[in-house]
Amino acid sequence: MTKRLLTFFLFFIFFLGNTYAQKLVGARVVDYITNIDIAADSLLKVELLAADSSFIAEGWAARMGNEPKYKTYAEAVVEREGSYIMRVSHPDYYTLYAPIQIKFYRRESNILLGKFALKRKLREKTTELGEALVTATKLKFYFNNDTLVYNADAFITQQGFVLQNILQKMPGLTINNDGEILSNGRKVETLLLNGKDFFNNDRKTLLENLPAFMVKHVKVYEKEKDTTSLFERERELKGLVMDIRLKPDYHSNFLSSIDAAAGTDKRYYGRALGLKINDFHRWSVFAGANNTNHNEELTRNGQFYNIDNGIGQKDFYNAGVLYNVDEREGRYSLEGKARIQWSKEDVDLKQVVQQFYDKYHIFQLGTSSSSSRNFSFQTEHSLSLFSTTPWSFTIKPSFSKVTLKNHSENSGASFDRNVSHLLGKAWSDSIRLFSLGETLNAYGISHANVLSFAPSTITNAKLEIEKSIDIPHTDDKLTLNASAYRACITQEDFSLRHVDYIRNAQKQSQHQYRNEDHDKWTWTAQANYLLRWSDHHSFSGKLSYECDQLNSSDQFYQLHHLPGWTLQSDVEKLPNNDLLQQAKDSRNSKSYQEWGNNLVGELGYMFQKGKYDLNVSIPLRYLHRKLDFFQKNNDQTVYRSQFFPDVNVRFATWLGGQTGYNYSFSYELKHEMPMMLLLVPQTNDINPLSVEQGNPELDNITQHKINGRFYWAPTMRHNHTVNMNYTYTDGLTSSMSLYNERTGVTTSKFRSVNGNQYLQASLEDAVFLTPRYTHKLTNKISFNYTKSVQYNGLSLQEADKPSTVHNYYFIEEINYSFAIPNTKIRGELAPYVHYHRSTSIRENFKPLHATTFGSHVSVYAELPWSMRLQTDLRTISRRGYNDESMNDNEFIWNANLTKAFSNKFSISLEAFDLLGQRKNVVRFVNAQSTTESIYNNLRQYVMLHLTWSLNKR
Repeated sequence: MTKRLLTFFLFFIFFLGNTYAQKLVGARVVDYITNIDIAADSLLKVELLAADSSFIAEGWAARMGNEPKYKTYAEAVVEREGSYIMRVSHPDYYTLYAPIQIKFYRRESNILLGKFALKRKLREKTTELGEALVTATKLKFYFNNDTLVYNADAFITQQGFVLQNILQKMPGLTINNDGEILSNGRKVETLLLNGKDFFNNDRKTLLENLPAFMVKHVKVYEKEKDTTSLFERERELKGLVMDIRLKPDYHSNFLSSIDAAAGTDKRYYGRALGLKINDFHRWSVFAGANNTNHNEELTRNGQFYNIDNGIGQKDFYNAGVLYNVDEREGRYSLEGKARIQWSKEDVDLKQVVQQFYDKYHIFQLGTSSSSSRNFSFQTEHSLSLFSTTPWSFTIKPSFSKVTLKNHSENSGASFDRNVSHLLGKAWSDSIRLFSLGETLNAYGISHANVLSFAPSTITNAKLEIEKSIDIPHTDDKLTLNASAYRACITQEDFSLRHVDYIRNAQKQSQHQYRNEDHDKWTWTAQANYLLRWSDHHSFSGKLSYECDQLNSSDQFYQLHHLPGWTLQSDVEKLPNNDLLQQAKDSRNSKSYQEWGNNLVGELGYMFQKGKYDLNVSIPLRYLHRKLDFFQKNNDQTVYRSQFFPDVNVRFATWLGGQTGYNYSFSYELKHEMPMMLLLVPQTNDINPLSVEQGNPELDNITQHKINGRFYWAPTMRHNHTVNMNYTYTDGLTSSMSLYNERTGVTTSKFRSVNGNQYLQASLEDAVFLTPRYTHKLTNKISFNYTKSVQYNGLSLQEADKPSTVHNYYFIEEINYSFAIPNTKIRGELAPYVHYHRSTSIRENFKPLHATTFGSHVSVYAELPWSMRLQTDLRTISRRGYNDESMNDNEFIWNANLTKAFSNKFSISLEAFDLLGQRKNVVRFVNAQSTTESIYNNLRQYVMLHLTWSLNKR
């Protein structure tokens, strides 16, 4: 009994101590008109008064965050509950007396009082000073505590410069083609404009369109999370930040530009942009048309980004609008975009596939030509409403629709050896025209020609609602999320196929039609609670539920079975419905319904102290899926239920300044189920040369991922970066392929494989050779390794044995860059070597060796009369490819000469691939085969651009 009373007494004393301990109270101090924080200097005075205005204690002004996003707080310590007055004074403002009522809560150590808005006093007198002329050298950059500040004017050396031109001149900064920015080798996580992140996802628009003369400073600093930001999306921003600060006269500005161009080879390019920016709004409209493979997406900062994959010859026509609106007081935040596009795409492909078998290897030579016409509309929005009230929420609607019409012609042949060297460089024409003669008869296995037309429509719609609730008198937060998603896919495929089985002296002709319809609904609900136990320790709990339903129909029709339907029939023509049903291929046609339930409970722990950051989460997932499959004489029901304990661990340190070191490590364990349709025991032989079979014995997929990074900058001029990524996968869904060497038919049964691995490691060293950062040398050594495991063979015995191929990639890249004098002349020399070796212990496998080497030389020069010359020469040499036509050398030379007549008008001459040697070659190796592909691309051209820009305040 005594022990119980003592325990109760100690608990009571502890409770009282925590209940009535002193508390820190604070409030934001801002200008009443501009809503900008008042500087936290010695002029700002804070005092705590009793309710009767008697003095109790001095307070203080505190600054949180880095410039320019700092926040000023008036703070004081309160010893007990009650009524008080906080007096805040500043010589330039009227003194504010703010009555406050303080009540203590157990888990509330700091009490936030909201915002104190001070009214500025009117200036009584203005003294006009005489003019003074000061001549000085512009300071290029300096440090303000841990913030690196560049003076933008010091890097403007010509008219017509935009933001990207001056960033490329700034010591220590690197701008990549995709908009990635590096500062002394470290990735800039967030790009801000006047402290706002409107353009972080659309960097290239800002980089290429913001006039340089509007920029005052460029600041680079380390940012911590800011839980006091008015806008929720900005609270989680963390890491290395670049903030573009505009001159005061340009905080509200309208930008517009028109770029029109025409050139040889009937090339044209046109683009128009209108961009309205200020501290709380971003509005952008754009339109474009070109046949130079520029599928341009506009970023929120006004930058155009080419999202094309670089293959084929394409025409694009698009237009769109983007917007971002933050209400000054934080009551709402809106952002969104809409885009419409039409495109014409022509792609030619020539491909050599070497399939690995014990007896001998099979070589497949193929060629294809496709022409597609595509139309798309996409729109997405995020609306955060009533943000300063308890009724705040965020709604995110999105919608997209894509229609495609693709015509293609494919030809291919299989051989028991590599015959590309016997057929010459024009072997693709021989295969397409079926004129192989003795070579085909001597070494050929099969030959096929396929003519097809495939129209399709893809529609997606999603609505997501999110609600965040700050738990009163704590730092805890509850987040609720619900969403509904629907995806509809309709696709048709009209095809004419002719197959020659060379060794059997047989032929097969097919006129086929396929009609697919897929309709999928997905509903999700999620609750996430974040408990901030102390300044350094937090816990989280998440519960989510997702259910989905898929209705699919996949119908096949053999039209050549109908009287009068042959390979000479119109490929896009269909018979009436009665005749169509007579041609139905019931053995391959199918329909199915699939349901899924995914319940996840997740526990998490977070530790943050100083530069250390630890995150641990354990998602516990229960998955249940069911599929009802309907096919003639093969109705099936398959289902699978599984409990998956996953793991996510991440530890990282942060770099406090521009020198020092940081590192990170992460581990992820993830489980997945295979696709339910693959579990159905079915056979699909709609393509006579490729037969697929399901497998109800497929395993679940288990994947381990390990990532590590170490960065060390002993000085501002020298840094080292080490990266490592490793992935190990068991249960990966692949196939066991059995190849019939008499007919060329591949029968594939889906099968789970274990032991696939991927390792990537790199070491990069960068050093500035001169104190003025004008010469830089970078060396990067990379090693990649893949272990690919699959099953294939010419017999069941061989196909049942795992085939393992080890791929080793060694990459050496050296880059020397310079900038002289005053960065008016810049250049780089970048030699490289990529070596690829493939090995295997399977019989008849000889190690494969492929090497690609070359260099990249570029020069940028600012010439007299506001002219700029930019030229680059890239050399590429390939060795070790099966297709001899790929073992060659390329010299790719591009050039651009620009003349700026003012900050508004410029003219430029662009020359693309002057020597006409550019190719697009891709090589891929796995456990079953080596694939070498070469695509068509743009031919050489010369184009004249006229660019007009308007900047209006």
